[in-house]
Amino acid sequence: MDATDVVAKFDDLSRFQPAIDRLPDEVKSKLGELRFEPDALVINTPQLGAIKLQVVERSANRVVFEAAASMVPLRTVVDVVPDKQDAASILTASFDVDIPVMLRPLIGGKLQEAADKMAEMLGNIVTKA
Repeated sequence: MDATDVVAKFDDLSRFQPAIDRLPDEVKSKLGELRFEPDALVINTPQLGAIKLQVVERSANRVVFEAAASMVPLRTVVDVVPDKQDAASILTASFDVDIPVMLRPLIGGKLQEAADKMAEMLGNIVTKA
């Protein structure tokens, strides 16, 4: 899929909700409660509570989310780069989290796990939405 087409799918994030709703229950249980709004992604897990990632920037090859309500500052950047060898695109999600030193042992691993799951989930649902 062309990079422009991939980024265009992020114009209205709620289009991804049906893909989440169709997932098997065992997959949904690993993701936690996940809800897409037109300009935000809301993740609710027992370990971290609710985190709302609001879209703060959209460009031709990038979508940037920032946590609207989180116990630590959190920024997620989704970059879409055209693959020069074929008509596909490479989707990369990066996470910038400022965890206070005292909280790192308590939540660092859980945030990394959540970040990994989110990156995998985004890659899967963008191609299916």
